[in-house]
Amino acid sequence: MTKILLVDDATEIINLLVFILKTQRYDIITASNERDALQCYEGHQPDLIIMDLTMPLMSGVELIKKIRSQSNAVPILALSGNAEVTGCPQQNILLLQKPVSVTDILSAIKKLLSLKLDGSELEVQWRSLFAIDKKSTTKFCDDPFVEL
Repeated sequence: MTKILLVDDATEIINLLVFILKTQRYDIITASNERDALQCYEGHQPDLIIMDLTMPLMSGVELIKKIRSQSNAVPILALSGNAEVTGCPQQNILLLQKPVSVTDILSAIKKLLSLKLDGSELEVQWRSLFAIDKKSTTKFCDDPFVEL
């Protein structure tokens, strides 16, 4: 079973992502801070890391650098509410701009895991995958937005 490490200091976000990802049959490991994330990474060797870039002990970019100092192999899905992210290593990382839809998260996970399987590297993609402004009244029934 594919192991995913979720790193976020917001319990409600972790709980929501755990629920969503377990329905997709992923094995989930959670960490609420950077120190725990590094221990979980070393102890469980996840196939993918999903993390918030805004964390309490160190920046998400610093956490990524620490992980990358050990390995470039594990893909990382970074979530950020800030469009300006600098200094981030560029190996196997995809940044999704918040708010993010469930469909976009699941698509990104599948893409990152498929790249890992065939040994490719994904260049950092600093882009938003969202076509709807948060203030818009337009809704897609099959693609609910999740405020992460």
